[in-house]
Amino acid sequence: MDGVDGFVSIVIQQELERIKYMVRSYLRTRLRKIECYCTFLLLDPAERDKMSDDELRYATKFRDLVSQYHTESFLNELPETLRSLDEPQMSILLNFSQQARS
Repeated sequence: MDGVDGFVSIVIQQELERIKYMVRSYLRTRLRKIECYCTFLLLDPAERDKMSDDELRYATKFRDLVSQYHTESFLNELPETLRSLDEPQMSILLNFSQQARS
C-alpha cells in the first residue's frame, strides 16, 4: 500500500505544479495586455471596472512611467504643440466585447 500512496502523492504534487504554472501564465498574460492597452483601459470606464484595484494601480503607474520616459527622452525636444500624449487619436480603440464573440 505504501507504493500506491507514494504514487498518489506524486500525481497530486504534479497537478499542483501544473495549476500553479497555469495561474502564473494567466497573470503574465493579463499584465502584458494591461501594459499593451493601458491607455485604452484607463480611459474606458467599462474596462476600468473589470480591473482589480491592484491592476488599476499597476496600469496607472505603468502609464505614468512610460509618459515620464517619453517626456524625458524626446518629447521635451519637440515643439510645445506636439508634446501632449493625451490626444484621443493616439490611444488604441478596441472593441473587446466584439473580439470575445469571434
